[in-house]
Amino acid sequence: MSVELRRPAFYALARGGWRDAWTLLHPPYTAWHLSYYALGAALAPRLYVDRLLWGLLAFFLAVGIAAHALDELRDRPLRTRFSDRALSVAAGVSLAARSASASREW
Repeated sequence: MSVELRRPAFYALARGGWRDAWTLLHPPYTAWHLSYYALGAALAPRLYVDRLLWGLLAFFLAVGIAAHALDELRDRPLRTRFSDRALSVAAGVSLAARSASASREW
């Protein structure tokens, strides 16, 4: 009797290397949140492209990388092969970069 190994998410690729990085980014959900930010910017009376791009970068770093790395660090829901240290560093560096990008004066 064979055991069927199920992917932890519909977008998850086979484990290892760059495929783990793709899976960790949660592409559909990250794009979903970035699109909300872009839609909000598009609805403003005036579109500031620089603010839109910096905001998208900040959301990508905070949500796309840091939050998902911390989630994976907690319970390993995506079953990636990243070490605890690598996930912690990814989260820390992403949050630091996000803070630097968001601290720009408009």
